[in-house]
Amino acid sequence: EARISKGGEQISIGTFLSRKEALIALENMNLNGLSDIYNATFEDIYNMLRDQKENKVGDSSKEGYSASYNYLKHLAKEKMRTIRTIHFQNAITKAHEQGKGYSTIRKIKSLGSMMCTIALAHDLISKNYAELADIPIEEPKSKKPSFTAEQLKYLWDLSDHDDTAAII
Repeated sequence: EARISKGGEQISIGTFLSRKEALIALENMNLNGLSDIYNATFEDIYNMLRDQKENKVGDSSKEGYSASYNYLKHLAKEKMRTIRTIHFQNAITKAHEQGKGYSTIRKIKSLGSMMCTIALAHDLISKNYAELADIPIEEPKSKKPSFTAEQLKYLWDLSDHDDTAAII
C-alpha cells in the first residue's frame, strides 16, 4: 500500500502489485498533487453531478439520471479513481441482457461519461472510461404489416367501384 502525508494525515493512494508500481504512483502524485476528493466514491461523484445539474436541467432529465444510476449503483461505494471501462461495460451488457432498449443503454453510458468528466476535472482518472464502453447496435424494429393478406384482397375487390378502397 502506498500512502502520502497531507495535513498531518496519512492518505492511502492505493495498493499495488509491486513496489515499482507503488513508487510510480507516488511520483505521479508528487507531480500532480493530491485532489481534495482523491478518495471520492462513485456515489460522491454522482452526488456532485446532481448538485451541478440541480438548477440547469428539468425534472425529466433528473429522473433520467436517477434511472440510469440505478444500473450503476452497485459501484456506489467504489472509489471513483478505481472505476474503469469494464465496470461501465458490464452495466451496459447487463441492461442489454435484461432487454433494455438502445435509449436506456445510451443514457447509462452518457451518465457514466458525465461522471468521468467530473473525475477528470479533479485528476482522479486519466481518461473518460465510460466513453470507451461499447453500446450494442440498435436492432431495427420489425414493421408490422398495415393490412393482412385477407384485408388486402378485400380492398382489391372493392377498388373497382369504391374510390376510398382504390386510394388505400
